[in-house]
Amino acid sequence: SVPIIDNGILEDTEQFFGDLSTSDPDVDLRPQRTTIRIVDDAVVIGFGDVTYNVKEGDGSVSISFGVLSGTLGVSVDLIVFEIDDSAISPIDYSYTTTTYTLSPSSPNQTFTITILDDGLLEDVESFMVQLALLTTRIHTFISPSLSAIKIYDND
Repeated sequence: SVPIIDNGILEDTEQFFGDLSTSDPDVDLRPQRTTIRIVDDAVVIGFGDVTYNVKEGDGSVSISFGVLSGTLGVSVDLIVFEIDDSAISPIDYSYTTTTYTLSPSSPNQTFTITILDDGLLEDVESFMVQLALLTTRIHTFISPSLSAIKIYDND
């Protein structure tokens, strides 16, 4: 039995070798060497809030995301893109799909979306931003991956 110690850090799969031996000449051990692989626990990355509320006249809204549980031991690349709903880019807001990197020394990010005041009397409008992994890490999960931004009219 070999104890595996969980250090709580997201790492690539690690491995070591185990060699089998015996002093009994009548026992034939095959294979004599085996590979033991340690697959890491999950790290959860997501938005800080699932809904952000902003007034049309505020000019912008800051959105945060990052590691919600676990610890990064390696960097991961993510992309944040927008999804129009009743608010439409570039009429109601302005954002360009952007790639971000989270690292052990910088596990959280904040970005800003410009909110545009169109001068029209409107109901509450909304759009979403989605977070997706670009780095293939089996044990990294995105939750929540969507965040809704609600724009309240100021006219």
